[in-house]
Amino acid sequence: MPEKLSYSEGAALPESAPSWAVSASKRIQEKLETIGKISTAQPPEGVSRVLLHSCCAPCSGAMVEEMCASDIDEVVVFFYNPNIHPKKEYEIRKEENKEYCKRIGVKFIDSDYEVDNWYSRMKGMEYDPERGHRCNEKQVDASGFKAAARYPGLKYWQYEWQSDEMTLRKYQISATERFYKQEYCGCSYSLRDSNEWRRANGIPKIQIGGDTAGLGDRYFSNPLVDAAEESQDVVDEFFQQAEDLAKAGRDVKERKKMLKVYENRRKNEKTDGSITGLNNW
Repeated sequence: MPEKLSYSEGAALPESAPSWAVSASKRIQEKLETIGKISTAQPPEGVSRVLLHSCCAPCSGAMVEEMCASDIDEVVVFFYNPNIHPKKEYEIRKEENKEYCKRIGVKFIDSDYEVDNWYSRMKGMEYDPERGHRCNEKQVDASGFKAAARYPGLKYWQYEWQSDEMTLRKYQISATERFYKQEYCGCSYSLRDSNEWRRANGIPKIQIGGDTAGLGDRYFSNPLVDAAEESQDVVDEFFQQAEDLAKAGRDVKERKKMLKVYENRRKNEKTDGSITGLNNW
């Protein structure tokens, strides 16, 4: 593991921390004491070099840390994300990712911003929900296996990195590095749908760049607060609403009708005193 990369956050959590974080922190400490890392992930047999496609530093930080702590000889971050819109947001995410890799001594490959190519491939899926046909886990894995099959000796590493331990490390690293807190997934369709959802829920629209976010803090700063903003309940609510909205497609009247339902639901929640759904992406 590079010298500048460490598990320095350890188990330093306040007593008020949620149970999942406390349990995850304890497991991190136990694993560090026994195997020296928090993940038992191993690359495919015979693989000693890994090319990791990264969408942003917050999402890949913990994975890079784990790969560097493993027996892998070389980890290289590959940034190819022509889906990110607008260009200003793309540059923010790319530069932050590049600087993070530089700080920890990991090679970074900056690929092309082929916007026209990406949009041509998305025709017919402009109104698909996020995590729909346009961008789901199965589609990502299928693309990975297909790409690897074209080159002798290349293997696609399929692994489920989502665990409480990795989630905690994600937010700890993001807070330590004060990463930019992006407010939507990345593409223009995500930006459109997220802002429609925000309007319906009485939330300020997304702000691209700058030191002030449309909702919440601009930068990661507190692992537990940041994690709560993207809790499973919050994320599930957002994607369910996105899926419902996608069913309306291009029909403006239907989209407005659906958004009105969300607006009324939010008003009812405020009246009841419940607090849900104020996620940052």
